[in-house]
This record gives sequence, structure tokens and C-alpha cells, in this order.
Amino acid sequence: MMSKLYSTSYQPYSGNLSSPLKEAMEEVCGYFKVPEVPVLLGDKHHIVVPIILKVAIPSRGPVGGIDIREEEPLLIQMSISHYPLIAPFILSDRTDFPVPSLSHLYATSAGEPARICLVRGNPHEWFGNKRMENLLWAAEEWFYKAATGKLDIDGNEFDPVRLINYTGYHIYQYETMRDIVDAGVPFLPGYPVAGLFSVASEDSRDKGNSPTFTTQKVLTAYEMTEAVKLMGRTEIPNDNRVNRNLLSIVVWHPDNLVNDFYQTGYPRNYKGLKEYFESAKIPIDEILHFLVSKRWLGTEMMPIIYAVRRSKKIVGFNGEYDFFNLAIIPVLLKGKIQDHSIVTLHSHIEPFSSVLAAKISGEMHGTNTIYIGAGSLGSKMVMHDARSGNLNIGVC
Repeated sequence: MMSKLYSTSYQPYSGNLSSPLKEAMEEVCGYFKVPEVPVLLGDKHHIVVPIILKVAIPSRGPVGGIDIREEEPLLIQMSISHYPLIAPFILSDRTDFPVPSLSHLYATSAGEPARICLVRGNPHEWFGNKRMENLLWAAEEWFYKAATGKLDIDGNEFDPVRLINYTGYHIYQYETMRDIVDAGVPFLPGYPVAGLFSVASEDSRDKGNSPTFTTQKVLTAYEMTEAVKLMGRTEIPNDNRVNRNLLSIVVWHPDNLVNDFYQTGYPRNYKGLKEYFESAKIPIDEILHFLVSKRWLGTEMMPIIYAVRRSKKIVGFNGEYDFFNLAIIPVLLKGKIQDHSIVTLHSHIEPFSSVLAAKISGEMHGTNTIYIGAGSLGSKMVMHDARSGNLNIGVC
């Protein structure tokens, strides 16, 4: 079965390749034992190299009937200016790649090639002491595991969608959002939505800096009206930060149904946002226009947390919800949000606490500690102790 390929729309790259890129091309040729490979212009920042990866398929076909093929057309994406400091990525060249059925994929914009996640950590740090052959070997392993049903090593947990190209961060406690959705009590009758109070923080010196959202409080309809009075921009004295109080919302499927499909494409504008939520039966257009009519939503950015219920506990969290964090910058015309309003993607971060520190460090602290001296060595010991979750520290 022939698939339509993304690479057919790319033009040959006519620029000069840096020495590291030339060396990478030689490694690719050596790995696949071919004299040369085509180099195409992916976008103004990247080149892509189309390759065919041979996959070891089980004799009875891929486990679960997933459409993984013996010859998978792929793209190696590399930064023109910053390779190898910026790691290369493996993309599927197939427009019909079975994204909804596979984990270990990065979220992408709608219409972009599927981006394969080869490592759990930072891909750039991982590639720091690797070569192209290591990347290609990891890609072979990924596709072998996908074909044999071994991509998810831990069968008792659900692997969340990975993020790589996100705009900023949204800080909140996972358990807080989990409890809100589990309770299923909407602040707007008839709609699966809860209102939240958030703060957007950004550096006033960097106009292009993306804000970091912090959400702590759940609001009732009455509190939403009162909270609107607190909306606005606040300069932090003796600091370069600017805080803005915002309203935000968390939405979920009306029947809170289990959904184990991977939806890695995210919207870039309001038109795409409406289509994004349509499959989940969430009337986001009605919800947001109600907020506009109540003057709860103006032209400020509004964070939107989308809760997707999975069949198993999410890896690293105490719950079954995979939270997707978006934000809309509404452009209003005659009380209606325009389709070209910008939508951005954000990454979730847990707020730092002694419980989180103890979980990450694997150290439990139940005693008081006093440090005699806090010089070059002692100060580092104090900081390490505090970061591992110990709040009972004295320094002399």
C-alpha cells in the first residue's frame, strides 16, 4: 500500500552544509550503505533527509494490527545552523502514520509529520555524547517495539503525550485538577467546565517571553464575578517581573469517557481549537462566548486545561487524567471570538513542595538539622538538603 509522503512537497536544499552536517550525511550513508542521500529544505531553519528504515515485523503482522510496515519512510530533521547542539529528530514521512494508536510521540501542530520520541529525557542532552548512528539505531528499536507491542514497557500505566515545542509553562497540582474533574461539578450549568483563578508571570525586559501560568484556586460562578475585579497587570517592585491576574478554565468530556487514543496535533488558532474539541463533544465555542457575554473574558490570554481520561494511571502522576494545557489570546469583534485568534501550547509543571522534593530525591526527612557554617561547602549542603524536601533546617 502506497502512502502519500510529506517529502514530495519539499524542495532540494541549495545552501552550503556545515562541516558537522556533512559528517552527519556521511554517517547516514554509511549506516544505510548507500553512496548518497537527498538533502531537502524542510523549513527555513531545518533540512530533512528522507530515508527508508527496514523494520522487523512479526510473522503474523504487527501486534494489535497497528499499521507499522516492513519499510517505513522517515525523515531525519536537522538544524541548519545549530546541529549537533540541537539534536536531530526522526519524523514519519507518511501522512497516514497511525498516530492515535502509538505512544512515545511528541505533540505537533496539525498537519505536521509525526515526531518520534526516542528518549524520555531532554533529547538535546541525550544527543550530546551520541552520533547519528546512535539516533538511527534508537529509531530501529522504536519501530521494532511499535510492531511487537512493546513500546509501552510498563503495562500498568499510561504513557502521556510528550511535548517538545511548547510556548511556556502552566504550574498547578495534578491532584487538584484531578479532583475537580472527578467531582464533575461545573460552574456553568450544562457544560463540562470549571472556572479557575490564575496568575501569568513574565519578564518585563523580554517582550517576546512567554508567560508562566500559576493556577491554585477553583471559582464558583459568584466568585468569577468578583474575581473579574482583580484582573489586570501588576508590576513587582524591585523586580523585572510583571504579574497579570487571569481567569482560566478546565474542561472535560461531558460523560467523562475513557479515551486511550493519542491526539498529538494541537491547534494554532481559534478555528482549530473548535475542531480540536469537537471530537470530545466539548462545546468550547459556546463556553467561551458565554464568558465573553458575562465579561469574564476580554482580550487577555485565557489558559485552558483539557482533561483526557485514560484507562490506566498516568506515568509519574496519581491519577488517570492526561492534561493538555492550551491558552487562547482572543481577538473580539462585535462580541465574537475571531477564528484567527492565536492558540498556544504549554507544558505542565508541578509546584515545588516538600512532598514533591522527597518523591524526586527518594529521601524522607523527619528530623531537624542544624548546620554549623554556611560557606562555600556548607551553603551547597544546605541547598541540597532543602531541595530534597527537608524544611526543618537551621544554619549557624
